[in-house]
Amino acid sequence: MNEDIVKAMREEIENSIAQYKVDKDLINNTFGLVAYTDGGFRAKMHYRHADPAVGGCGVFGYVYANQEPKVGHGCQGFVPTHVGIHFKDQMNKPVVTKLGVEKIPQAVTPLVYVNVRDGSEDYKTNNIGELMGVVHAFRIAKEFDEIRHVFIRGDSEYVLNGLVKSCENWSQNGWKLGSGDPVKNVEIWQELYGLYLELQSMGKVVELSWVKGHSDSVGNNRVDAFATEGMIGAINKAELPSYRLVAPKDMWAPKVDTPDLLSEPLLFVSNSKTTNTVNINDTEYHFYYQGNFGKEADEYTKMGSDKSYAITALYHKEPVIQGVVELCRDIKSYNGLTTYIGRMDEFFRPKNYLEMKDVGLVFLRRNWKNQFTLSEGKLVLEELNPIRHGERLATVFNFLEEVLYTHIAGTLNEKYHVQDMSNDFFEIQETKKGTKYTTKDTIDKSISIDIGASEKLLLTIGIDTPKLRIIKNYASSTTKIKLIYWYQADKSIRYATIMETIDGVGIWGSVYSNNLTIT
Repeated sequence: MNEDIVKAMREEIENSIAQYKVDKDLINNTFGLVAYTDGGFRAKMHYRHADPAVGGCGVFGYVYANQEPKVGHGCQGFVPTHVGIHFKDQMNKPVVTKLGVEKIPQAVTPLVYVNVRDGSEDYKTNNIGELMGVVHAFRIAKEFDEIRHVFIRGDSEYVLNGLVKSCENWSQNGWKLGSGDPVKNVEIWQELYGLYLELQSMGKVVELSWVKGHSDSVGNNRVDAFATEGMIGAINKAELPSYRLVAPKDMWAPKVDTPDLLSEPLLFVSNSKTTNTVNINDTEYHFYYQGNFGKEADEYTKMGSDKSYAITALYHKEPVIQGVVELCRDIKSYNGLTTYIGRMDEFFRPKNYLEMKDVGLVFLRRNWKNQFTLSEGKLVLEELNPIRHGERLATVFNFLEEVLYTHIAGTLNEKYHVQDMSNDFFEIQETKKGTKYTTKDTIDKSISIDIGASEKLLLTIGIDTPKLRIIKNYASSTTKIKLIYWYQADKSIRYATIMETIDGVGIWGSVYSNNLTIT
């Protein structure tokens, strides 16, 4: 294992000892490791014809202190135990080891979760992947003297039976079968069995137990996804093996901090732009292009009154979304202008977000249609076809971008009128705790704005403006909401909304309905 990974694991363990009130007499004495392992192989990944045959493996495990939890750690409906993760109603059901010993699950206090993904063209069979999964688990156990109990849960009878029944005879027979033929995958078996014996010689209790694959096992289902991602990572030339450490509080109910300005459900990336970073008046802005198309979310360029387009210029790069932008731009296009659509809700789903932030996008699966999915098959990013749809989107975004850019730069020409609407949205309320800057209670689905014309301008919240939830989150004396409008003809006004916040500046507009006709 990498020294940096070992060091980071030790730090996470030390942090958890204090946070989860681990008894001091347990330290260096009764720590354990539970590890779910899995492997896989595909002779041909189906999503790119040129992809090589690869195998993959994974480990989903946790180092624990052998005591009843004194502080909650986010598990809902199931319990981490010394023999695996169990649903609460299965705590009295014994787990049977490969040596026939029955173990009644006992709740423990996890100190750090370990997620391992690995893959290679050298893993040429499913069995190799299964073997390598256990190898990685044993390597972890070896690095920590404090781990006294190692419990492996795998769905491969080949590996588990080999370790407890066959390896001793193979080693005595010069790693040959009874027929005289050499043992298949002998080098990996030798490393695995060597680790198995070494762990026991260090005074560690090593136990193996079979778990049914593709069942309702929380741990097995998760490690199955890791093995698949290991194969995808190998194809994507990721740096493998990948170790990701997760604090217990972040494992099951993680919280993420993302800018509320990136709140629309769809992300758009065009390869027509070489960069989304722009310097305006000595300030660096990072432009992201979004949309909200209501019930017609898959009809990206069809005219509709409930379609809203947004551009946000953030002061700081958003790491995951920036990764998506760069991924799209790195794809070689044979069609000239190419536009990609991303699902922001999936990118910002806490589990997905933290994974992508920590290890990047190297475990996204890509098919020949330039569609990207998560390991479980959920679509998160795809190329927009036909090409002309991207051209129509580019026309809309280019106009909004010009308006936003010139507004930030302070170079809007006389055609545009800017009206501060902050007082129409926000107010100061007196509370028992003092004054509170908040959104006006009268704002619901729309707001009427007087622009001095014969007709008031009616803004639909969430289409002509950001969502009400987002406006509320930014409620402060420094947030400004502005209306920008211009005469398209003598009796016709077009408009958009600009919001200036601590995170950056954004513009929202419904290009198919942002028209006020003056009677």
